[in-house]
Amino acid sequence: MCGKYIFDDGDSEQIADMINLAQNTFAPDVYRSLSFGDVSPGQRTLGAFFNRQRGAVRLGIMQWGISGRNKRLVINARSETAHAASFFRNCLHCAMPASGYYEWDADKTRYLFSTNDDCIFMAGLWRMENGMPRFVVMTMDAQGENALIHPRQPVLLTYENAKTWCMQNTTFNDIPRFFTKA
Repeated sequence: MCGKYIFDDGDSEQIADMINLAQNTFAPDVYRSLSFGDVSPGQRTLGAFFNRQRGAVRLGIMQWGISGRNKRLVINARSETAHAASFFRNCLHCAMPASGYYEWDADKTRYLFSTNDDCIFMAGLWRMENGMPRFVVMTMDAQGENALIHPRQPVLLTYENAKTWCMQNTTFNDIPRFFTKA
């Protein structure tokens, strides 16, 4: 994944409901600080995570990127190896709702990938950093025609699988995923 996705393309009722919830929940200045269109590393947006106190998957503010070496942001985690990486040892599961994600080919042509579903969920990992939940997007080998554009893609989850991913610490290989051509 090259580092940009679109939270709301204006066509998703499910995402519109999330935005309305955020507008009614957060203070106006906090709400205005969130990215609801294109989301890039370092920006804050909405993500889903398991709230242990409430015993449910909740929507909350999260910032894209976990500080790595030399203060560079780590924005992705390979699903095949993240479980063994000490860098992600204390991370919890999250899911990032989106309308689609972007990939660029070798010629720097941008492509938007989406599905026929109302909303996609990208599997992620998160941890607290300086009082803010920070996340990375899980990636996998690109599937189908997507592989012609870019070798990696986000791990995509259905709504039900996203809830399961957030609530359980299952191995990455056990997470059901889907991919539909754009």
